[in-house]
Amino acid sequence: MATLRLAQRRAREAQVLDAASSLFAEQGYQATHVEEIAARAAVAPATVYKYFETKPNLVRSLAVRHLRQALPERRAVVARASDDPLEAVLALEDLLVEQSVRVIPRDCWAVILSAAFLDPGGPFDRTMGRLTRLIILQHRAMLTRSQAAGRLADDIDVRALATLVWSIGNLHFQRYIRDAAFGEDGVKAAIRRDLDLIFRGLRRGT
Repeated sequence: MATLRLAQRRAREAQVLDAASSLFAEQGYQATHVEEIAARAAVAPATVYKYFETKPNLVRSLAVRHLRQALPERRAVVARASDDPLEAVLALEDLLVEQSVRVIPRDCWAVILSAAFLDPGGPFDRTMGRLTRLIILQHRAMLTRSQAAGRLADDIDVRALATLVWSIGNLHFQRYIRDAAFGEDGVKAAIRRDLDLIFRGLRRGT
């Protein structure tokens, strides 16, 4: 019985998240009200508050679901990555940008990333931290492979380089969140420009 109740709760939570995702995409975060989300999900507003407590918690839960669902696609990119270190990390960074704008609107990301400031060390902040570390580890795995293939200098600290790559991607994605004129293509181009500058003196066989 407890297993059935848990399955029913997860199904309702998924309904609410699906409804929120579609309404945020149609109307934006600020213009969307919990009552509208509940109506589209065919549940009572009290159910939304019971599961998520607040609208910011709801959008953060949507982000966690999105990031977890995105993992298989990211793993596939890492698995087939080029031995060229720049092309490898750019492929993953391009995918991260595409995944981020595909499901979650710009104004929702502002709410999501504010968690680190509003509740540092809290549950959501810790979850995002784990997902960030996973991205850095994926970059590190590709850079280690490039180094083993002789395409990256032996004395390069791939751990530090992977963190730098992530930091550059994160920097430009935050600009995307702040600047409505800075779109997906602009983010990708800015990341490519900066990483090309960094890797210009690091790659071998180019």
